[in-house]
Amino acid sequence: MRAARQLLFIVVSWTTVHALVVQKTLWSDQLQEATVEDHFVDVSCTFLSKSGPRLFIKQRPDGAGASLESVLYGMAVAFKNNMRFGGIVGGGHSSHHLDIGSLVRNFSGCSVSFVGAKKHTFTSSIASVLGMEELLKKHQMHQDDTIYVNAASLKKAPTGVAATCTFLDEYFTTDFLERMRNVMPWIHRPSDMEPNLPVAVMHVRRGDVSDHIHADKFEPDSVYMKLTDSVKEMIPKAVINVYSEEEGFNKAAYEGRGMTLHLDGHDILDIWAHMANADILRVAKSGFSWLPAYFNKHCVVYTPFSDDRRVMRSWIDADDQAALKECLASLSVGESTF
Repeated sequence: MRAARQLLFIVVSWTTVHALVVQKTLWSDQLQEATVEDHFVDVSCTFLSKSGPRLFIKQRPDGAGASLESVLYGMAVAFKNNMRFGGIVGGGHSSHHLDIGSLVRNFSGCSVSFVGAKKHTFTSSIASVLGMEELLKKHQMHQDDTIYVNAASLKKAPTGVAATCTFLDEYFTTDFLERMRNVMPWIHRPSDMEPNLPVAVMHVRRGDVSDHIHADKFEPDSVYMKLTDSVKEMIPKAVINVYSEEEGFNKAAYEGRGMTLHLDGHDILDIWAHMANADILRVAKSGFSWLPAYFNKHCVVYTPFSDDRRVMRSWIDADDQAALKECLASLSVGESTF
């Protein structure tokens, strides 16, 4: 009989991704601001290229997950295009009471430069990843060029611009993600949850969102209850753990349902390790959860964004009950061993 598996089910949230605009013309105002330090420090990940143009990408100014998403996008774009990755333009900041620079190093296992000192201009400042790739194809970039992409996300091209793939798999390839996993020590952290039991972990975004504040990023408690019921129906022994914030969290909706609540005060990398290694990961509308979701090899369930955020091809739309049940059925095989 096959050994019992630990099933982790996580509901999480993610912030919006801004559109990219292809623009081949350099922005003169950006060239004045987009400057870097005297001495470039390439990212210390050994699997990234040591030659080719050096790529810098804009840092997103919002939460910790979004900032790290910028780093991950930059690395993925550099890896795909055989470029060096110079770092993030934005200088770093604090989020969730954490220093972003330190968090980036602890998350990625790589030393990443945050630049912004007004001493040198970039060779090129380009409005989007797609625009940069068009210039690469035309051999309009050189070995010693420093390229600033003034965008912090990856998304489909706007209307009227040459189409690109709908999914992020073009950049977050199996090869890239595996190489990243090998240099990220946090992802291998053991879970302190119940061993050899199906475990469901939900991250409910609260605090900065509600049904009337950033309502486009808010999902009601009912969506989590619906998914919990589906899991319990097919995997009755699933243990439900909920991660959220005290502020704005409706305890009454979750208490009495056999759930364990974890509100505030947890190590962010421990939480991300649970998400990345989950058998079922439910992402909502927050970069905090989409970031580890990219490294999840199992079932990732998401709610589509109104701006058509790009996702991984294997992810499951939360409204696709047939796909969800198929996924749960594959995980519940051998449940009698629990």
